[in-house]
Amino acid sequence: MREKSREKGYTLLELTIVLAILVILMLAAVPHFQNLISSAKRAAALEEAQITADAVRLYILDRQEEGELKARDILPLINLELDQPGNILEDYMSLGQEDARIETVVVDIATGDLSQLTYRTPDCRVRLTWNSEGRLTVEYPQEGI
Repeated sequence: MREKSREKGYTLLELTIVLAILVILMLAAVPHFQNLISSAKRAAALEEAQITADAVRLYILDRQEEGELKARDILPLINLELDQPGNILEDYMSLGQEDARIETVVVDIATGDLSQLTYRTPDCRVRLTWNSEGRLTVEYPQEGI
């Protein structure tokens, strides 16, 4: 008696259903992962902005110790590319991430108080603002630039 050999496997319908389920799961997961990546970039930019603000404060303090703080001491900070070797903050912090820059700086020349700094990366812009009591406000203007 001859037995028929029957190969076992999945039908095309079963494979299509499994593929459809995987696509549905991916459609639900991808936006979540994109939000996680965006949040991580914002957190990294905030941390780097705070490090940069500390470096700016040290730079200002050094200029004050050398004599009277002048606007010409602050102007080189505006649009300063932090990833470039030899930048004026290099003695105060390590090089920033690629294409990171200080976009704006607001300093009270009379007191040397830093009241605002805008830090920009290719993915994120962070604005740190300190009020007269020293309270920090963090903003993310024009995300996704």
